[in-house]
Formats: sequence, C-alpha cells, structure tokens
Amino acid sequence: MKIESNLLTRKQLERKLSQALQSSYRDLFGHSPTNFVCHIFDNKISILIENAITMVEKFLLENTYLDTAINVRSAVDKIFILQVETKIK
Repeated sequence: MKIESNLLTRKQLERKLSQALQSSYRDLFGHSPTNFVCHIFDNKISILIENAITMVEKFLLENTYLDTAINVRSAVDKIFILQVETKIK
C-alpha cells in the first residue's frame, strides 16, 4: 500500500475541518450556523461562518443591549479561536 493513498486531499481536509469546527461551535454555543466553510492556503486557513449569531446575542440586540452583545460576540470569538487552534495542531 502506498503512503500517499492514506493522505487526505486539500478538499477532504477542508471538509473534515469544517465539520469538526461546526460540531465544536454547536457544542460550545448551542447554535448551528447555516453555513460553515474552511479553505486552506499555503500557511493560512480561512473560515466562513454564516448566521453565527447566538440566541443570547439576538436577545441582547433586540433589547438594545448593543455593548453587551458586542462583548458577548468578542468572548464567543476568543473561545472559538482557541478551539480552532486546538483542532489544527
């Protein structure tokens, strides 16, 4: 068996990473974004998350707690970035 046959293609790796990160996002925040896509470049990863706003953020925005909603989003982003770093190491 050739070693190369066990290696994932870039597209397969992007799909696998997208699925793992989407699962982590759902587990962490109780929300599933409608679209979650990862693209891998030479030494960079681009992550697109559509409709990522959580119910808590929606509630805060609907009740004019903009500053609090911004702080919550900042915390969500920081937590998620740590998850991304963990998954790609």
